[in-house]
Amino acid sequence: MQQYTFNISQGYFALAELGRLQPYQTLLITAASSSTGMAAIAMAKKMGATIIATTRTSKKRDVKNIGVAESRG
Repeated sequence: MQQYTFNISQGYFALAELGRLQPYQTLLITAASSSTGMAAIAMAKKMGATIIATTRTSKKRDVKNIGVAESRG
């Protein structure tokens, strides 16, 4: 739980304070299946952003399960 709390704090600082993420902006999240990536996805969705995520093939289901649509170039 402590690690997840750190990831939430880290993600909020990066997205809201440094990045000044606004609704309808597009955000690229790399390593989206990591705990920090998952926290960033949750926050970006709550902030109304459009999310583009990258992850290993074996972890696609994890990212898809939290609401990020699959797309291929």
